[in-house]
Amino acid sequence: MKTEEIVYIEQSNLNKEKKKLPSAVNEANMLLQIASKIVGDLEDNEKLKLLSKPVDIVMEMLRPKFLFPNATDKFNLNSLGVDLSELYAIDFRKWNDFDLELNEHGKFRAAEFQPHLDSFVHRVVTDRQKKAVELADKMISLIKELQDSGLANPQCSERAVLVMPNLIRNGMERGTIAYNEQEICKYIK
Repeated sequence: MKTEEIVYIEQSNLNKEKKKLPSAVNEANMLLQIASKIVGDLEDNEKLKLLSKPVDIVMEMLRPKFLFPNATDKFNLNSLGVDLSELYAIDFRKWNDFDLELNEHGKFRAAEFQPHLDSFVHRVVTDRQKKAVELADKMISLIKELQDSGLANPQCSERAVLVMPNLIRNGMERGTIAYNEQEICKYIK
């Protein structure tokens, strides 16, 4: 097996985060609707800025319209008849972990590559990790050879895995051994 192919995926965490992505896109598009209702049409660059600090960006766009520059923001918003309660109701955290971009219609969509989701996929990349895979491969071969020769009892592989837990683990089928992808990819640097 080539070491570049060995990947450990935190599948349950990855699936959980993937399920959040459509909701994040919907919430970001709801933000666009609400902000447009408050300040009018937005340029694409303004829409993208909204994702980082929505309330600050909307306030920045409203301040030049304030009739009483020395009064509080609250007073000026009331004098303009602007209510930001819908804006405050948006859950800004929903899209923080995701990369969003604008589609041809000016609405948010998920970017093709999501670094946050990729963070749950671990690859063997360092020389130490590659060496660990190489050693694990040798250990598996030796244990299999020992079992095939009939010199070891059937529990040999299970005991070997207990002695060397960082590189190998018990396989999915009884009596088999496999690389410990999680240990190699996540903990050996």
